[in-house]
Amino acid sequence: MNSSPGNLLTLFENLPNEVIYEIFEYLDFNDIDQIFSKLNLRYHSLVNNPAFHIKINISSMSKNTFESYCKHILIPYQNRIYSMNIENLFIFYLSSPLLTLSQYSQLEILILKNIESNHITSLLPHLSLLPNLSSLIIIPIDDFHNVNRLYHTIFRLPALKYLRISLNESDSDELLPIAKNHCNPIEHFVIDSNCSITHLKVYLSYLSQLRRLSCKKLLESSHVEQNLGHLILSNLTHLSLQSENISFNQIKLFIRNLSHQLQVFRFSTEFNITYLNANQWQELILSHMPYLRIFDIELQANYYNNKDDFHILISQFMSPFWYERQWFFTYEYTDSLARFYSTEPYRRKHCTLHNGLCQHTTYLCRKTNYVRSVEHISIRDNLEIENNLIYFPNTNQLTLFDHSNNTLYSIPTILDRTIPLVKLFKLCINCHQFCIGKLMELLYFSPNVHILIINSISLTKISSTSIQQTQTFQTIHKINKITILMIREISIQECLLLFIKLCPRLKQFTVQIPLNIFISIISHLFFEFEKYNEHLSLVCLLNIDTALERMILPYLPTSCSIKSLLQNLYIW
Repeated sequence: MNSSPGNLLTLFENLPNEVIYEIFEYLDFNDIDQIFSKLNLRYHSLVNNPAFHIKINISSMSKNTFESYCKHILIPYQNRIYSMNIENLFIFYLSSPLLTLSQYSQLEILILKNIESNHITSLLPHLSLLPNLSSLIIIPIDDFHNVNRLYHTIFRLPALKYLRISLNESDSDELLPIAKNHCNPIEHFVIDSNCSITHLKVYLSYLSQLRRLSCKKLLESSHVEQNLGHLILSNLTHLSLQSENISFNQIKLFIRNLSHQLQVFRFSTEFNITYLNANQWQELILSHMPYLRIFDIELQANYYNNKDDFHILISQFMSPFWYERQWFFTYEYTDSLARFYSTEPYRRKHCTLHNGLCQHTTYLCRKTNYVRSVEHISIRDNLEIENNLIYFPNTNQLTLFDHSNNTLYSIPTILDRTIPLVKLFKLCINCHQFCIGKLMELLYFSPNVHILIINSISLTKISSTSIQQTQTFQTIHKINKITILMIREISIQECLLLFIKLCPRLKQFTVQIPLNIFISIISHLFFEFEKYNEHLSLVCLLNIDTALERMILPYLPTSCSIKSLLQNLYIW
């Protein structure tokens, strides 16, 4: 086949409208408008079709780009925008059409992330005027001090079906009044932050139509327990809870008063011994979860040293009750960890690998060494070459912890036997003084990493200049796709400049720089950004005090906006 550009364009133009619109789903509307609307009459009509609803994302966007975006997208197309993702704390300090969200009458999906809580509070009256808002995600960058007002507004939105919130509310916060005969359309509620069990019960009194509930940090409550009676959530079929310190008795009481219609129950906790009582789980399921299809638990204890009791307790989960329902479990045990969890078919998306677990692990029903569901792998111990490793073909996120920095082997050689490095999208190095040579080698074999997070880096025994002259560095510089970079601690000036040069596609950069290095580099730091990072839109300097903030100001371009928040300085 002749694949000349002209033929490829012809083939693309022959695609049906439905396929073109599917392709548009993966593109920012600003790019769609600039590329396609002027291509020909057909594409102009597709882009300007009133039935084509627009999805916008205001996150990694420079200040100049945003000003143009307001003029050419947000204002003229406000009646067609159905999805809006706002992840920029500066947006609401500008004269922006987003200050009056109620103008976007077709808005169905709204994401407010990394926005100050006072701005979110000011937006609440506008949310009530959005008749089609069906999905809402709120993750403020700071503590939210008026939680009740937020929930009071949200629980009265007329069309809301999906709600996800991360507020880090305090258990000392005043409770909302218990709802009486309140009808709310929310069907799916996700709490990603700390929430006491008493607060959760009160929220549920407002959610009579709820079908799915997920709480990722459920806590004990210091409040005097209120008499809520049965919550009567007759539509609730999916329940997912993660907790750290709640007793089994409280969990049992919560489920007994919740719903008898549960079909899927997922639960994880750092357990005490009571959670391993198979008979109590069996009684709870038979009496209060009679329609349960999926029972997925993960119980973990650090420094649990009663191995004999552990084996006796988990053996109770092998009775006919569990086998008849095809609910199988396995365990992992080392000197510092005991873990008991459900196995197939409930494969998790996150898996933590510990050195030495294999000899203590019995995987029931494992038919293959391929685990396709896992997307995130964490490695907490030394990386060693082992035989018969399990392979995770769909992993796109990798987290390494301190011990993995000690290996004498090539890290990519070891990892490539476990995960496809070429598929990695996010790489987290939670190691102290991770070797720069090992990082370069890892990035060389992971060209599709977009997000790189590093705890701290070591340049010992090698100079920055020597690294930049290597073929490995030059190849990484050309092919890497890193757009978001965080370095929690950087102690060498040359190391900072090295990363600035390494990542030419960088859009967001977060870093903590010691005072002595900061003083020596401030005069040309932003010149380096301008020279090597033309796409950079947001810089966050961690743990910056007022004196340092004053030092920075003279070196900033006059067009920049700055904001000091929670001892961090944001520059846009």
